[in-house]
Amino acid sequence: MKRKKWTKAEFEQQIKTLEGYKVFAPVQVDDVAVFAPVGKDDTLALDKPNTKTSVKSVLFPQTETLFCYKRRGKNAVIEDVPLDDEKKVVFGVRPCDVASLGVLDAVFLSDDYIDPYYKRRRENTTIVAAACNDPEPTCFCTSMGGGPWSREGADVFTYDIGDYFVAESVTEKGDALLDACGGEDVPDADPAVETLKEKAEQAMEKVKLGDLPSNLKTMFDDPRWEAIAERCIGCGVCSYICPTCHCFDIQDQAGHEGGKRVRNWDSCMFPIFSLHASGHNPRTDQHQRIRQRIMHKFSYFKENLDQVACVGCGRCIQSCPANIDIREIIELLEAKQDG
Repeated sequence: MKRKKWTKAEFEQQIKTLEGYKVFAPVQVDDVAVFAPVGKDDTLALDKPNTKTSVKSVLFPQTETLFCYKRRGKNAVIEDVPLDDEKKVVFGVRPCDVASLGVLDAVFLSDDYIDPYYKRRRENTTIVAAACNDPEPTCFCTSMGGGPWSREGADVFTYDIGDYFVAESVTEKGDALLDACGGEDVPDADPAVETLKEKAEQAMEKVKLGDLPSNLKTMFDDPRWEAIAERCIGCGVCSYICPTCHCFDIQDQAGHEGGKRVRNWDSCMFPIFSLHASGHNPRTDQHQRIRQRIMHKFSYFKENLDQVACVGCGRCIQSCPANIDIREIIELLEAKQDG
């Protein structure tokens, strides 16, 4: 393991001038922080508890072209789109977002099917995690098996100890990145680390998941789904900002001489999501759609891939215009089982 440190000004400069990679980091856009390619004049937001959007968009873009086609007489000629071979590094990824990549890996890199677009980006991307010293009140990652100082899944783990940022490599990709970054070698971990870690974990919201993943199988027709969905307006913001949601739609954008096939993010919260070509829709009501979202995250995904598809980042809580809190949904459904 390599361990290096920089002053905060040096660390930010290193991010902006790093060569050999396309660099992404939390960038201040208006009043929020988002992951974006870093330019020398960008204002970095490394001190924000978390970004508005997740790291998902770097590896699984909101819109991407799968292939193009052109008309040639009565036939169509397919033109492949080259896979993304650009080396990338993403700084400032909070542990909850790092954990979300394990969920996306389970979907796009499964034994049954490997998505070549995701796979190539994943292979060429180095993930630099950033410990959370001060979690948001909406954070609950420890209840989902993670932690504000978890380094699992990261290539490099960084933490803020006041005047300095310290970086520790976790993988060989992390070693290569730190070799490219320079910085001062540090032989031992700072003694403040354990105190910062313990403080962050104690501040974390606790949510009782219990046996909910298995118990949900018996709750498909539970009347509480309608109560849960009363405030939901079906806007889909929870899906779009969620780091683990991965549903997509495929559409052709065609003209007279050709076109392209694109993959776009989709959401199970939209009525059209489950609309059949026949016109039949098995989820006509909003409570059926919010039930699908919760069942998928906490029951179906657990049953099929042995993990829940929630990392406790709290983004859906912060952004829901109807003030729906997924922690309250979990507690309500778990209480139903207790009672």
